[in-house]
Amino acid sequence: MREAMRLLDEKGLVVIKPGAGTFVTEDVVEAIVQAFSNLLSESSDSAGDVFEMRLLLEPHVASLAAQRATDFDIERLRRILKEQNADIEAGGTGVTYDTAFHFAIANATNNSALVAVTHAVSDILSQSREDSLMSSERSKKSLHSHLQILAAIESRDPEATELAMHEHIAQIDREVHDLPARTQLGGAGQT
Repeated sequence: MREAMRLLDEKGLVVIKPGAGTFVTEDVVEAIVQAFSNLLSESSDSAGDVFEMRLLLEPHVASLAAQRATDFDIERLRRILKEQNADIEAGGTGVTYDTAFHFAIANATNNSALVAVTHAVSDILSQSREDSLMSSERSKKSLHSHLQILAAIESRDPEATELAMHEHIAQIDREVHDLPARTQLGGAGQT
């Protein structure tokens, strides 16, 4: 038991105070996300693993955002997509706004753990995201997918939002990373 507590202390998940006891750290979610991020960053198959995880996580996050988003959250999403469109029209990649859009969806859930995980995944994918949006065609496809996701959130339709986000991530998986379709919505027909 002492060895397990020592390991948790090393990972920053607990604080051992001699004479007082062992306490869970205030930043336990951040510590878990950091450990998770480190694990994925070190993996040789991290792109496939991360995209599989995104397919399992982000559609559900988007679905929750459709249920919880405030008018302010929806307006923020609209502004981000207007800025993404302007950047693409000016010859940019829109990558900054792509990232901001996914963060804004996570923030709309009002769930700090989901926001932390979204940030960790984004950090891992930052170079991949930049590479994937290098072509004008790919940037426009991403924006189009984002507009579909936003429309579903605006209509407060969790199922449509989940499907739109799933299709967005699956499309990136197929087109950019040339990864096999490893996870389908609802787990049906996995390959």
